[in-house]
Amino acid sequence: MKYTICGMNKLLSFLLLITLISCSTEEQSTKEDLYFRFEINDSTHLDIKANLQANSFQIKNGIEKIEMKEYVSFNDHFSARFPVFESYIMAKKKGGQYTGYYIDSSRKSPYQIPFTSIIKPKPSDAKQEITWKYHIRFSPKTANEFEGLGIFKRYNEQIHATVRTETGDYRFLSGEIQNGQFNIGCIDGSHVFTFKGEIKGDSIQGHFYSGKHWSTSFVGHVDIDYELQHADSLTQVVDSSLFDFNLPDLNGDTISFQNTYAESPAIVQILGSWCPNCMDETRYYVELQKQFPELKIIGVAFERSEITDTASMALNRMKSDLAINYDLLIGGISRKSVASETFPMLNKVISFPTSIFIDKKGVIRKVHTGFNGPSTGKVYEDYKTETESFIKKLLAE
Repeated sequence: MKYTICGMNKLLSFLLLITLISCSTEEQSTKEDLYFRFEINDSTHLDIKANLQANSFQIKNGIEKIEMKEYVSFNDHFSARFPVFESYIMAKKKGGQYTGYYIDSSRKSPYQIPFTSIIKPKPSDAKQEITWKYHIRFSPKTANEFEGLGIFKRYNEQIHATVRTETGDYRFLSGEIQNGQFNIGCIDGSHVFTFKGEIKGDSIQGHFYSGKHWSTSFVGHVDIDYELQHADSLTQVVDSSLFDFNLPDLNGDTISFQNTYAESPAIVQILGSWCPNCMDETRYYVELQKQFPELKIIGVAFERSEITDTASMALNRMKSDLAINYDLLIGGISRKSVASETFPMLNKVISFPTSIFIDKKGVIRKVHTGFNGPSTGKVYEDYKTETESFIKKLLAE
């Protein structure tokens, strides 16, 4: 299958129109477990497991399952939208094979990654787990070098992994390893991450791709004692005055922190609807708000669009898809420099998300930079325990 950009946009618009009329105009008769091979470049691909049923489509990143609720099939085509993000899977079936594109319509220029369905043998049921912990350096020996912590779990020829950095994690990575060569990644609707490399003894090296638009090399070695800096130590408070801001809500009304949220413990969440780590954090904050209704959580979003109506539309979609039960405000365009200007009481904003914890007196008690979500296992569970303990302390004061 080959579409022009114009042709794809027309087909996508048509399919989405059909979605509004009916959940599905032509149902698939059987359940299909598939692998889609996304072509990152001429020498690199990413294989992602998918499940196609009569009225649903599901992407599987290791143990993570992403339900594509806006799904429609029409003749030999189907399309499905990722939750939260402005990204789609669109495909056509011919001769028993699917061909199509991952399309991210939130970017300024048309952005697409082609894929085809492939057949893979079923993995062996007998599994022997081997776990490696790597101290990883990205863009090594350059001015842009940064560090990460990789947790790789091998089950025969399968790998489930995640890579943490000081500003977030690369979520649920999965793939295969053969003769020391591995190819793992994930697709979450905002990014298509691919790690392609080689394991030799205690060392690891390779290349990391973020879709088709950015890549860098990485090297690493086994280090069971390596830890990243604590997320509460990365951003500093430089002005201890009473915390305040004046920002528009999704209806365009200006909201003052002091007039609206004062005298209650609060978390101000700096986020973006385009950010997967923000999505993971938001899911947790939704549960936190249910657990502590007297706590005020306020999301301040920095969006890719400078047009207020477009930003509000993206945030309303996020609010609906994630069932957000706290207020969302608009901070501006999605630049860290803009977020830093919006919150001058901090030395700088270095990550989306960043959370500011404020006590009943309006004093900032701590700033948590980035977010390590469910893919990080114990790190995520420990963070939840620490956070809930800290909130109980703020409420008791």
